[in-house]
Amino acid sequence: AQIEPLRFEVEKALLYHQRRGAFLDNAHSVVILLIVLTGAASFADVFGGASGFGLLTTLLAGLTLVLQLPAQSYHHKLLQGRLREVARDIEDRGQPDEAVVRRWRTLVPDLEAEAPAPFRAALISLAYLVISPPRNLAN
Repeated sequence: AQIEPLRFEVEKALLYHQRRGAFLDNAHSVVILLIVLTGAASFADVFGGASGFGLLTTLLAGLTLVLQLPAQSYHHKLLQGRLREVARDIEDRGQPDEAVVRRWRTLVPDLEAEAPAPFRAALISLAYLVISPPRNLAN
């Protein structure tokens, strides 16, 4: 069974979920910082007249509520953990039989199916730079 292409796909998916989770954590931190800063500015300006800071604070708070960045990040971390289990299983088995490889081949696409197309395209480019793909990979 050729598992090198599968190993590459698992590593690529791990890289995606690691990077996406980190991005979502950082985006959430930035939005929270902006909420605190604009909220403080709005509070300070409350006695001086109308201000756009109150509206901006409300929009930023609504944005964090709608986007649910921490929940998305957590989801990517869960998927990353499941992919790590597959990667460990690949490494531990050495030369698995065809049934095991078929199970892995169906599991990995299911785990990475949630990646939006633009992120998937960027990820493939990044994966070829970071991970050594097998020479006979047909993608």
